[in-house]
Amino acid sequence: MPSSTTLPTGQIGCLDPGPLRPLVDQFASHLASLGYTALTGRGYCDAARHFAVWLQRSGVALAHVDDDACASFANHHCRCPGIRRSDRVSAKYARRASRFVRFLSECGVIGRLTLPGPTPLEPRVALFQDWLRQHRGIAVRTISKHGRMITRLLAALGTAPIPRTTPPHRFARPSWTRSKAHPRRTPRP
Repeated sequence: MPSSTTLPTGQIGCLDPGPLRPLVDQFASHLASLGYTALTGRGYCDAARHFAVWLQRSGVALAHVDDDACASFANHHCRCPGIRRSDRVSAKYARRASRFVRFLSECGVIGRLTLPGPTPLEPRVALFQDWLRQHRGIAVRTISKHGRMITRLLAALGTAPIPRTTPPHRFARPSWTRSKAHPRRTPRP
């Protein structure tokens, strides 16, 4: 029985990647070496096989795969063979396929991709990320994720201060917890 980090190679599923099968198998081995679980690796390999089938059906040569090809795959009206229940691919599925394309680029099978550079951070977000790095000891990927989340949150909140109409102590607890006896609570024996 395979362990949870062993990815099945050579497993076709419903989509046959055809001549790209060795590359999909290498991708599966690469994910397993990075410690991906079999379930997660299978999801990435399913997307890679689908991308390979889409390349063959759309007539895009492997040498011409670039960021535009990834965007076209993400937006294609799916008529590919298999058991998909939708005619569109989800954003998560498209990101998994683009991870396969990045793998092909790193291996030198296709040309270098133009990866977007890091977006400049607001100074408060950078300070928060430095604090996370120094005091929380979390992974760089998690720090980056938290920084993006805080950036979106700050943009949604805006820069205008919100006037406070209620005294601060009223926010401390929900109103139903202020009374000594709650109607739903039963007294302890």
